[in-house]
Amino acid sequence: MCAYCLAYTQVNKEHWGLQKLSLLSAKFKVMALVKEDCCEESHKYMGFALHQAKLALEALEVPVGCVILEEGNIIASGRNRTNETRNATRHAEMEAIDELIGQWRKDGLSPSQVAEKFSKCVLYVTCEPCIMCASALSFLGIKEVYYGCGNDKFGGCGSILPLHIGSSQTEEGQGGKGYKCSGGIMAEEAVSLFKCFYEQGNPNAPKPHRPVVQREMA
Repeated sequence: MCAYCLAYTQVNKEHWGLQKLSLLSAKFKVMALVKEDCCEESHKYMGFALHQAKLALEALEVPVGCVILEEGNIIASGRNRTNETRNATRHAEMEAIDELIGQWRKDGLSPSQVAEKFSKCVLYVTCEPCIMCASALSFLGIKEVYYGCGNDKFGGCGSILPLHIGSSQTEEGQGGKGYKCSGGIMAEEAVSLFKCFYEQGNPNAPKPHRPVVQREMA
């Protein structure tokens, strides 16, 4: 993933303190996992997110997709475009968020109106939001997040950092808001797409500058 995630992880670990972070992780890693027999509505919307992930796979991108809902209606969608844009921040969630903000600006909404609309929105994404995206969702004040498979490398909703619980106010008076978060919806389908991606190989992955030398054990 992006260098932003790595840097953000280190900064937050220092901020929380190792002991406090350990306690929070133990408490909030036990997410409200949605069982496979959950309501058809959750599966329906996750199905739309998986469609976006499949489009990403076809474009040789890491297969992550999402949709954003307002009052049960899909108002934005996004898929991973990091390779296409050569921008490591262009994750599915950021694509959908930018689509919404762009539309609301065209509609002449004020910042307070945009914030109010985000507070009524629900995100469905095929993989647990990374630290960058989870933080953005917190500051935007999204209402709720549903995800497919967990993200044990850069997960910002409990796997690495519990950013979905919000944060205290900063010196500038701006703090992230907490949001409900549930995972495990159609997780097997999401993982299957990742397997397909890594089995076919990533043609956009950086090439090694020198061959790896295999050393024999003495």
